[in-house]
Amino acid sequence: MAGHVSRKMERLDHGRRGLVRRWKGFWMVLSGSRLYMFRASDGGHEADGGRGAMAVQTIISLRNGVAVVDAGYKKYPHVFRILADDGSEMLVKAPDDDAVAEWMARINCAAAFKSVGVERRTLEASDGSGSRAQQLEERLESLEGKLEAIDDQLEHRLRLFKQLASMVPLTRQGRTRTVQFGEAVRRQLTRLYVDEQRLTCYKDVLELDLAIEYELLQPAAAQ
Repeated sequence: MAGHVSRKMERLDHGRRGLVRRWKGFWMVLSGSRLYMFRASDGGHEADGGRGAMAVQTIISLRNGVAVVDAGYKKYPHVFRILADDGSEMLVKAPDDDAVAEWMARINCAAAFKSVGVERRTLEASDGSGSRAQQLEERLESLEGKLEAIDDQLEHRLRLFKQLASMVPLTRQGRTRTVQFGEAVRRQLTRLYVDEQRLTCYKDVLELDLAIEYELLQPAAAQ
């Protein structure tokens, strides 16, 4: 998939805030499990998507990444957020809602298969052995376990955060420590929420692929 988008880097690798945080036009290409960002050019030709001879500016690995709708972002329409495994985050503005839905679906599909270590089906056919279906079932079981662990951690951190919010330290040093500890817990909650979204997305992709795999196995079993 490829198309013109606008991108705004919210955070660089390791979560560092970028010095330049303005919207820029790019020609974005999804190939395999990577996103390639070319600077948009008016001098390009239609055959190459308007890129001309410009070299790729950014390559983003989708391993352990995810594309999400940012409910808190209201400034522009048709915007979604991409979170990469290296801690970088970017806002991507697409032409319309259909483009947003397609980009997110394709990005998350690529990220899911790359992250869980399952090869994507290249043909609308099954080898008939059921080995790929078994592999998907094992990955889904693993994801379920990780999501349950995240739920437990979220419950614990939320309870702790509420306790901190109700505390009224009597000394300045106590207030400072409470604020610092509360900020650390808030960051942990944010990370856990992101992990929950990411793994839930992978689970949805694999469940859909497993359903297709079962359908493809039925004709082979009947022979």
